[in-house]
Amino acid sequence: MVLKNNIVILGSTGVLGTKLVNYLHKNKIKITIISCFSNYNKLSNQKIKTKTKLALVLDTNIPNLNNNLNYGDELLLNYIKTSPINIFYVLNTGFESLKYIELIIKFQKNCTIAIANKEILVAGGKLLIDNIVNSKNFILPLDSEHFSLLNLLPDRKNINKYISKVYLTASGGPFYFDKNFDINTVTLKSATKHPIWKMGFKNSIDSSNLVNKILECFELSSLYNIPLSNIGITISPKAFAHSVVFYSDHRISINCFENNMMIPLTSPFSSDIYYKKPKDDINIISSNDLNFIKFNNKNFQIHKHLKKIFNFSQTEQILFMMLNAESVNRFIVNKITYSQIIPFIFDNIGNLPNKKKFKNLYEIINYTNMVSSILKKL
Repeated sequence: MVLKNNIVILGSTGVLGTKLVNYLHKNKIKITIISCFSNYNKLSNQKIKTKTKLALVLDTNIPNLNNNLNYGDELLLNYIKTSPINIFYVLNTGFESLKYIELIIKFQKNCTIAIANKEILVAGGKLLIDNIVNSKNFILPLDSEHFSLLNLLPDRKNINKYISKVYLTASGGPFYFDKNFDINTVTLKSATKHPIWKMGFKNSIDSSNLVNKILECFELSSLYNIPLSNIGITISPKAFAHSVVFYSDHRISINCFENNMMIPLTSPFSSDIYYKKPKDDINIISSNDLNFIKFNNKNFQIHKHLKKIFNFSQTEQILFMMLNAESVNRFIVNKITYSQIIPFIFDNIGNLPNKKKFKNLYEIINYTNMVSSILKKL
């Protein structure tokens, strides 16, 4: 087993965080810091169960309701500055975690930053990834699509000499293969009824209209330094294949593994902990698992915007993501219909402040905070 002495987990009470904490506890791997935003009851139980020394509630609006916990992020900020961290898991949501990564870049070496947070990968963009790489730290993307490409792509400085096209796969969600699909009749219940996974409302809705895959394309572009114009989307209903790489020398790589988030989550540790014996029977792979379909369903509103989307600047990518989040929130509370989600994005994206270049991650945080304030007034 690979020993990791100092492990910090942001978002330990969420779905992924809970799975990770249980795995580490089961395998007697110590955790240094666990944290949540506001779920202090669950955090307290995790601390007692795992005997973790430091448990932080990051929401400063919550009073100290449990003496077993610490409130605010001052202790976390100081720990990043003064103590070596082996793995820093970012499993929460929101943009604020960029400030912790900025400190890791400044004060840490050989720290693996394991990220499942779409907001910070899209908002941080190439600036974030370049800063991490140049700081002698490492980034571990936890989304299955991006994780499937680890160790398969050349050095990011020379990648465009060797890569012709990278496709990310999408299952198609609840509507892609529905011959009777009528966007005007979609309800919250039908939009969140994913054929394969159970997810929260936000992720399920993003998956239903392919926005989730667009955001993953933005992440891919920054993570591996691939132009958006060299990235595509393909439908693979079984979700066994996660990405397909077309190399310049005519090789093709189809990257598959069981769709189980525990695989990327536990990858910094020895695989024999999670799987006693790898599944190595070739018969587990069928032609149906590797069925790929061109994304050409024009019933999806996003389809007509693809050319524009794949030419977005970093700022436009951020605005797209934030406007989508706002429109989905409005759909959930019945302020707009499902058919208005995509139009809401493109009706407003040109009217928001556009910043051409960011000097550092703090500028990105300030920009997202400003845009967030504007969106509340739309």
